[in-house]
Amino acid sequence: MKDKKFHTLQAKLTLLVGMIVMISLIFFFGNFHLADVINREYATLIEQNYLMSRYTNALTKYGSALQQYSNMLGDSKCEDEYIESSEELMQSARKIYEAFPDPYVENLIYLSENLSEQGMLILNKTKSGEVQEAQQAYQDFFYMNTLLNEYTIYAQRSIDRLSVQNLKGVREWQSESQSIMLLVFSSVIALLGVLSFLRIRNIVRPIVHLTEMANLVMQNIWDLPQWHGTQKDETGVLEHTGKLLEYPDSPYSEEALLMHGEILFNRKEYKQALADYKQLQARATTAERRQLGVTGVLRCGVLLKDDIEVIQAATALLAEAKLTPELQNEALYYRAKAYLNQKAVKKAADDLKLLAKDTRTLYGAEAKYLSAQLMYNAGEYAAAEKEILNFIDQSTPHAYWLARSFILLSDVYVAMDKKLDARQYLLSLQQNYHADDDIERMIQERLEKLK
Repeated sequence: MKDKKFHTLQAKLTLLVGMIVMISLIFFFGNFHLADVINREYATLIEQNYLMSRYTNALTKYGSALQQYSNMLGDSKCEDEYIESSEELMQSARKIYEAFPDPYVENLIYLSENLSEQGMLILNKTKSGEVQEAQQAYQDFFYMNTLLNEYTIYAQRSIDRLSVQNLKGVREWQSESQSIMLLVFSSVIALLGVLSFLRIRNIVRPIVHLTEMANLVMQNIWDLPQWHGTQKDETGVLEHTGKLLEYPDSPYSEEALLMHGEILFNRKEYKQALADYKQLQARATTAERRQLGVTGVLRCGVLLKDDIEVIQAATALLAEAKLTPELQNEALYYRAKAYLNQKAVKKAADDLKLLAKDTRTLYGAEAKYLSAQLMYNAGEYAAAEKEILNFIDQSTPHAYWLARSFILLSDVYVAMDKKLDARQYLLSLQQNYHADDDIERMIQERLEKLK
């Protein structure tokens, strides 16, 4: 009789343990699925935070395409690029509004439409031969473009606020879902315990505790750190991304590398940031992320004064198929400066020549001056004079490098034994240039030598 009771009790216990194991497996698989859903939500939020960066790139691309098409109206390729850039600008503005429906963000659409209409006005005036009207339209375009760039700052603040709200909502939903799952699991286990009339509290309690611990571990491992919500706690973000990087095969390792590298870069820990950006460059599964990695390597190399690293990164960046004019100019500029440091004058001159085609940019203005300086250093005085006079004719909004070119021109004339011309240029520059920098000292030094 006792054996029969014992076997019945044993059978009940075995059945109960089996049911507990089955329910535990269901709970764990459900928890894994929840973690995957949450991770996808985080990935979506992180992706949305890059929308403004894509919009500003599209804005820059549109301005460049408009200028190129207005200079070559008969070129079908330029026309296609202009149309494509205009559509891309509007699409990127609408995507931002779809992700962040807010009045500030919605205004980006209207401002982008106004800018696009102004661009069409420029093209129409240019095609009809109305030169003065086209120039005025161009001035209005650049003014509108400047205002739009400034407005993106206010729109970004609104996006930051909405991002924090969205992320908070995801975390609240995650917490609520996990609580419900744990409650259901615990209730089922308790119900089984009551129905079995067995005192197995010592079995149920460890299982529930183990489930809670496993859930906590998985959350800590797979939960990406808040991008804007915890951005002020950089130490916390570094800690969470560091844990995630212990799993290199994770689909979120690229975002973690980017976030980890950016914080280290902002902290001026350039060597550590360089390592992160190199890993991102090597692991990136998209051209956009690979480009972000190479750009990070380039800027870290510049700040670490590592010319070899700069040359390699700039060369890799310039090999990218889709590169914005700003990034292309930055890569050419830093590679040229690195070549000069390494005494590779011919290679530096080639990069400077490409940069100097557009003296409206800061990089282009300095490159024009440096090109003339290299000619002067090589004793090619006539070529240096021609380069500087061409720079003066083109003009530039960057007065410092134009002033440096005037001073270099005086050096060229001294070398050509045209001291009177050299003195006249120096006096003219002294009379018209009044910025508080080293130009006045350079002028005085040369005037003293010409006495």
